[in-house]
Amino acid sequence: MHGFRPLALTLAALTALVAQSEAADANMMKEMLDAVNAERAKAGLGPFCYNSKLNAAAQKHSEDQARNNRMTHDGSDGADMAARASREGYKWQGLGENVAAGQRSVADVMNSWMNSDGHRANILGGSSHFGMGYSKGSDTPYWTQDFGSGQDEGCDVSISEPVPVPAPAPEPAPAPAPAPEPAPAPAPAPAPQPAASSMQREMLDAVNSERAKAGLQPYCLNSKLIAAAQKHSEDQAKNNKLTHDGSDGVNFADRAKREGYNWQGLAENVAAGQQSVADVMKSLMDSEGHKANILGGHTHFGMGYAKGGDTPYWTQEFGSGQDEKCDTATETRSMDSFIGAPVEVSTNTTSSTESHEYSFTDLAN
Repeated sequence: MHGFRPLALTLAALTALVAQSEAADANMMKEMLDAVNAERAKAGLGPFCYNSKLNAAAQKHSEDQARNNRMTHDGSDGADMAARASREGYKWQGLGENVAAGQRSVADVMNSWMNSDGHRANILGGSSHFGMGYSKGSDTPYWTQDFGSGQDEGCDVSISEPVPVPAPAPEPAPAPAPAPEPAPAPAPAPAPQPAASSMQREMLDAVNSERAKAGLQPYCLNSKLIAAAQKHSEDQAKNNKLTHDGSDGVNFADRAKREGYNWQGLAENVAAGQQSVADVMKSLMDSEGHKANILGGHTHFGMGYAKGGDTPYWTQEFGSGQDEKCDTATETRSMDSFIGAPVEVSTNTTSSTESHEYSFTDLAN
């Protein structure tokens, strides 16, 4: 199943006055990949590799923004980064995007992104594949970075080979944005339903234990994300369907907004069938995409649990937002506050998982 992890979308573009737009050449592409992987190496992370499908999606998005003189994560045809990647044939489980406008060199735009928590989280995220786009409309450069993971996708080594061609021109004005990453993979096991009063705390402790092993700061609970996660678990249980989209067609980004969470980054893991926090955490940590969300660069956390028939439905929400805070009161509140009575459904599902992530951050000089 797919996970949508948007951690960044932002780009600019130039109007139709521009007859020709300058595109990224092989030397610039190599320089960008080297710069990204240098930052990952400093953090003890493995390198990304180029993927031609993500490269095509990123380049077309930069060109579209340049033509329209507009920095945005949505294309002029209304397509978002997930649609653009799918259109190029990239079968994704996780996606992220950074965009920027105005920076005159790879070094300048990387400096802007690495000084932004959201964009830096994409660059240091758990994806595998990378693509970049560059287009210069008039005097404004537009940059796009796309990050992805997908079991059926691979590296295109040839793209990393440099080709003699000059680099971009000068002019300052940045605008990037981070994106997100998810993935699926849980497994069931008949066991007693966990006590409602301890489940939220147990899940947070389990998540933060994994983060501590990786040398990461702990997440804290956020009541808005808890509400969004709980309602989604209940909706899945009612409909006996594991999915990131609610029965009303709303995705996890809109569910968070509906609860009043002003996010800059979001991610979601869902699973069905596991009978305990320990079981579901093992399933999620055994999946690269889900693990990337658990070990991601967010701040706030919320979980949901609902049982339909004999099938438990689990939801984990991860978020970051400058205006959002930790709810210390939630830490000691009974899970009864968040979980209603079990939802009965006529059929049961086998255990599985999905994850999605969205995140948007814009920078401009």
